[in-house]
Amino acid sequence: MANNVLYTYKDLLTVESLTNENYKFEMQSNCNLVLSDNDTNRILWSSNTTDKGHNCFVRLQANGDLVIFNGKNEVVYSSNTAGKEDNDKYILFLYPDGHIIIYEPKWTQPNNTDNYTKRKIAMVTKN
Repeated sequence: MANNVLYTYKDLLTVESLTNENYKFEMQSNCNLVLSDNDTNRILWSSNTTDKGHNCFVRLQANGDLVIFNGKNEVVYSSNTAGKEDNDKYILFLYPDGHIIIYEPKWTQPNNTDNYTKRKIAMVTKN
């Protein structure tokens, strides 16, 4: 798994993070999800969920919503980015400029008449 990608149904557990260049997206031990710039030691964004639970983790749901759960599996934060329930098709990226974007695939098309080695897939994303 890439260090800057979170896939659907994957979790960032307490003190785990995504990183890209100087940026870190971390589920802190105090239950706060934070995007920080390691060069300047600045917090650029926070879920403001400090002390909302123990053993918290963040999960990208099958509908594109990014949700923080406490250790009792209670929701303590939601990004409110829910779209169509689409199983494992949403992806969260942390870019080298510090932006975090959740992508929703809008269209994929392998040509079923091609053999495996010649298969071409196109994908358009919505950000």
